[in-house]
This record gives sequence, C-alpha cells and structure tokens, in this order.
Amino acid sequence: MKATAGWNLTIVGAWNANILTPNWIADKIIKKAEVRYEVFFDVINPQNRRRISFKDQGFSFEMLPGRVTFSPLSTKKGDLQSTENIAREILKILCHTPINGMGFNFNFEDEDNDFLDAIVVFKDNEGFHELGGEISGHEIQRTIKGLEIPGSPELNLKISATPEARHKISFNYHHEVKEAEKAISLLTGDAMFDLSNHAKKVLEMYSDDFEEETDDD
Repeated sequence: MKATAGWNLTIVGAWNANILTPNWIADKIIKKAEVRYEVFFDVINPQNRRRISFKDQGFSFEMLPGRVTFSPLSTKKGDLQSTENIAREILKILCHTPINGMGFNFNFEDEDNDFLDAIVVFKDNEGFHELGGEISGHEIQRTIKGLEIPGSPELNLKISATPEARHKISFNYHHEVKEAEKAISLLTGDAMFDLSNHAKKVLEMYSDDFEEETDDD
C-alpha cells in the first residue's frame, strides 16, 4: 500500500481570485523578502491560473470556482503542517469569506490485494458476463459517521479496482463548516497529519504492507 497524488486540504467558499494571488500570499502570508514560486496555467485557457507552487514552503494551491485547494508537496509531516498553517493564516486574514465546507483528502494505491478483491467483487458480475458484458472497473463508496476523531469529521471512503488488479482507496474527511472562525479552530497545525495517520490506521484493515515516507530532519 502506498500514498499517491491527491493529498490536499480543500476549503469550499466564495473566494476572491483577485485577492488570492501569488504576490498576495508571498507578502501577507509567507512574509519573506524573497519568495520563489511557479505558476501552472490552464492549457486550454491560459488566462486562468490553475496551480501555484511554493516549493520552498512545501505546498501548492489551486484556485477553482467556489473552492481553494492546498496541497503538500510531499506526504512528510513538515509539508502537511506547512500546508495547513498557510490555509489557516489565509482564513484569519480573509475571515469574512463565506465558507461552505472543508475537507482533508488522502489517496492510496495497492496491487494484488485479495482482501480488497473480495470487497469490490459484486454478486451480479456473473450475470453481466452472461449478457456479454465486460466489467471494466469496480467502485464502492461509503460514508462513516461517529468516528472518534477530533472535530468529528464525516469520512467519505471510496474503494475502486481496475481489471489490472490495482486498487485505489480515497479518503475524504469532511467538515460541515459555515464560517471561517469554525474552520480556523479545526486547523490546529497537526490536523492534516493526524488525519493522514487515521487513514493509515483504516488501511491496516486491508493491508499490513505500507510504504512510509519519512522526514529528512
């Protein structure tokens, strides 16, 4: 079992793209004399900034309609903390931004896992085969509430499989927040790291073989 791309913190709300610019983040949030960043544009519409990466600070962010996504550049604890802290500082300054929800997302992948094979095999597969159908993929989604996690997020868990026996497991820890102040209170500095550890604990049900990434320091 290994982590894959797509780890992020997404905050849904009425964000102002004219404020959340690279220079504004460098000046108001990072507060360093010299800040390096890379801007990735939409190939179809180059006028739209798609993703901005601050490599030295260990995060990138993407401005999409109705949401902002903050992504760590690695799954290491330091980058998870930096990403969360940046999001919290932005919320503190833009505290009047209407917020509609917040989610922490983690993705993992495994191959040749008999336990996951048993989960995603459906009873009607044989019937579709008899009708000449070919199953190109399997996917189940579940929502789990009441987990003993600080902040009591709702876990949206998705498990999918391809014919090549590759399994993908996606975790979305969703907070139903309606104001910036509440979102700020949930961003403790370790929330993203702690939730990633919770996801790994859930993964122990499916596999005891996990490729861990460690900090350099």
